[in-house]
Amino acid sequence: MDKGERDIKKSILFVDDEPKVLDGLARMLRPMRHIWDMSFSESAIQALKLLKERHFDVVVTDIRMPVMNGLEFLSEVKRLYPDTVRIILSGESDRELTMKAVNVSHQFLNKPCNTEILKTAISRIGDLSALLQRDSIKAMVARVDRLPSLPSLY
Repeated sequence: MDKGERDIKKSILFVDDEPKVLDGLARMLRPMRHIWDMSFSESAIQALKLLKERHFDVVVTDIRMPVMNGLEFLSEVKRLYPDTVRIILSGESDRELTMKAVNVSHQFLNKPCNTEILKTAISRIGDLSALLQRDSIKAMVARVDRLPSLPSLY
């Protein structure tokens, strides 16, 4: 990887209908601003407009939101922007809803989420995307519905 590739910031879009949650994420992740270009949206509709305007490497969303829920939103992201990594960050405990999330997200993280867990998940994805520069590999990975979990041995 050359210096130019290391200097490119990963663009991350956080979506949650709770302004306090978005404010908390912004504060919690402020130290990452030198390596991540972060945007925040209070609705899935607004987030889709942002996605039309620019590319995001990663989308992190809640499940329960009014008008368009997180599952519907990620289904659209998957269809329109298949190379965008999709993460759910939710406090939702509804088993049926959580099972549906598996089909549209690459990873599911529980709220409240430890800052280090969230940073590690997003960073790991960023490191992986740097390795996936070949178009054929990108296309193959974009078709993957979810990332496997680490074995309990680790």
